[in-house]
Amino acid sequence: MEKTSDRLLELIEQNPRITMKTLAERLDMSRRGIESHIKSLKEKGLLERICPDRFGYWEIIGKR
Repeated sequence: MEKTSDRLLELIEQNPRITMKTLAERLDMSRRGIESHIKSLKEKGLLERICPDRFGYWEIIGKR
C-alpha cells in the first residue's frame, strides 16, 4: 500500500488539480481504490483537499 500511496502523492505533487478519475487511470486502479488511499492519506495528515471538488486542488501537507 505504501508504494501506491507514494505514487499517488507523486502524481498529486506534479499536478495538484488532478482528478480521481485520472489518478485511477494512471495507477491502473478503481476509483474506489483511489478513494481509499486518499482517505488514508488524509487521516495520516499527509493530504488535504482545498476548495470544492470541481475547482479545488490537492495539497500535500505532511512529510512522507
